[in-house]
Amino acid sequence: DNTTSDTEASKPTTYKNSTVGYEIDYPTDATLKDSDTSCVTIEYKTGYVTIAHKNKSTDCLRVVTGTKTTTTEKVTVDGKEYTATGSIKKGSDDKLSNHNETLVITLSNGNKIEYGSLLSSSSTFEQYSDIREDILEIVTSYTNI
Repeated sequence: DNTTSDTEASKPTTYKNSTVGYEIDYPTDATLKDSDTSCVTIEYKTGYVTIAHKNKSTDCLRVVTGTKTTTTEKVTVDGKEYTATGSIKKGSDDKLSNHNETLVITLSNGNKIEYGSLLSSSSTFEQYSDIREDILEIVTSYTNI
């Protein structure tokens, strides 16, 4: 049973995935893509969050190619601190198609959360930076059920 509830406009929408066993909050103006419950993506403005079942992570997580800088950060998910690892790719300009960020957290149950900037030729890394805290709020709202 996968349900979405929205009680008030000011409150986030909660996505519940009973198949994989989690729920996550996201802004009401975000887009949820859940055609396969093993791989769910929330797109918000210039960023995204993907939750991948441990057996499906290679099918739905991004592969970063080209010149990139490794990056890490501490993120608390479901009461536990994890180290997100990933990369920042800087290309020929500031468009997200050339300059972007991708980070992945492997949860204790083996599932993965990937987050970062969308690959867009019409948006800039600065626009992504403006909503990055919102993306982290989505990530940290993840709860196992």
